[in-house]
Amino acid sequence: MVSKAYNKAEVYLHNKRTNCWIIIKDKVYDVTPYVEEHLGGDAILAHAGDDSTEGFFG
Repeated sequence: MVSKAYNKAEVYLHNKRTNCWIIIKDKVYDVTPYVEEHLGGDAILAHAGDDSTEGFFG
């Protein structure tokens, strides 16, 4: 499996409910399909397009 590297500027472009990427422990995840199902409601959007490591692990 080949992984792609993204810089923060690229990830930041994906900061909307309909296009939501987050960074967790230096890995980028497309969480768009989970935004509406997230148990914390819109909390997932607080770090959309940014590092969400601290929020993910509490």
